[in-house]
Amino acid sequence: MIKENLVNSLNLKLNSVSENRGDFYKNLNQIIGFKSGNFETDLVDFILSVVPNGKVCALYTKKTYSEYGVAFTDLLSRGNVECINVVMKDGKVDDVDRLTHLFNVGEDVRLAIAFDYNLFGAVSYFSTVRNLPCVLAVDSFKVKDALSPYMFLKNGESIDKVRLSCSRTIFIKDKFNYEQNASEAYAHVVSNLTSLIDYRISCVCSQQENAKTSYDLAREAVYSAYGVMNLELGEQENVLLYSALLLELSNYLSNGNLYLSSAVEWAEKSLFFTEDLDYSSRLFIMITVLRFYDVVFEKMPLELMELVDYIKLSEEIAREFPQKQKTIVETLLTQSASIRKRKTELNALIEKLKKEVEALATFAQNVTSTYRALGGEAQTSPEKVLSAIKHSGDLYYLVNGITLLREEGVLFSDLTV
Repeated sequence: MIKENLVNSLNLKLNSVSENRGDFYKNLNQIIGFKSGNFETDLVDFILSVVPNGKVCALYTKKTYSEYGVAFTDLLSRGNVECINVVMKDGKVDDVDRLTHLFNVGEDVRLAIAFDYNLFGAVSYFSTVRNLPCVLAVDSFKVKDALSPYMFLKNGESIDKVRLSCSRTIFIKDKFNYEQNASEAYAHVVSNLTSLIDYRISCVCSQQENAKTSYDLAREAVYSAYGVMNLELGEQENVLLYSALLLELSNYLSNGNLYLSSAVEWAEKSLFFTEDLDYSSRLFIMITVLRFYDVVFEKMPLELMELVDYIKLSEEIAREFPQKQKTIVETLLTQSASIRKRKTELNALIEKLKKEVEALATFAQNVTSTYRALGGEAQTSPEKVLSAIKHSGDLYYLVNGITLLREEGVLFSDLTV
């Protein structure tokens, strides 16, 4: 499966969903698209076809500007398109203050593009505010949140959830270094094994509609990546990238709820506030969460007899995360109410999940060896894993498996990795 075939497969998924799933996904293939080719020629030709004789805003880091900036600007100018280059500081842009200077760019810009994974959120935010289409130039496996319908922005002492509604084209470079970031792509996708469980729990509690399509795509992505070591080297590259992008599409179709209900995702976010992340953390967090689910789900159905001290819990969370205590209490109470309201349906789901979780626990035994075979280094400590998981069911109103354990009175101090 060469890059062109990979892109065709993703676009076929888009068309199938758009045509067969009713108004909820109507015109999806006009909002999201996938293309591939050479950055210096095919990407330029694509942009010239979208904005002939217009202006383009290109976001770079210093590194990506040195790689692409001068040549890309020159090639666009030959097509009578002016390119306004903005070089951002290195690192992920997730702070309102770091985005403000972007809006010094003139109002006559007709398209925005980012050449660095860490700037995908920034260019999507800018394009949403300015009502522009945007292009995300992908030259590695790093595509996490490329199609997210939301982003979280630090705004002073609070964190704002911002809607991203711009149309996005993922443009994949036809050649890139396979070994670079392959283990990260694998870890990101396969660590969503437990996200599949959490998403089903969340859908029951919040009565989400149209969940099956996004769930099926996510499941396909996770299982495709899991079997990557059974493939030839060249095919491994394409399957990992396909799985990573399919997972992003799934998250988009879930309105962001696939990730927002995931204990692994929230555990990763909790590490973000305290220390540097490494991708082995995601795998060990997933394996540990799965182990908890395997042990505790077997003891259910839900009794909901334990009275949680929400004030005490909210005080603890507020000391560790940049959220106001009042907001945290509201989140915890909303979760509790939705669990109690849907207790019968949750117990029915948990009965179905018991055997699945047991099978998945076996399924997950080989993931760390595959991660290492792809070049990853396992650096995570058990203490780090438990610390990350501790509040991974408390930080957002959607319910996941960790939230259920909290409501059952399960104490993480009593659990071991």
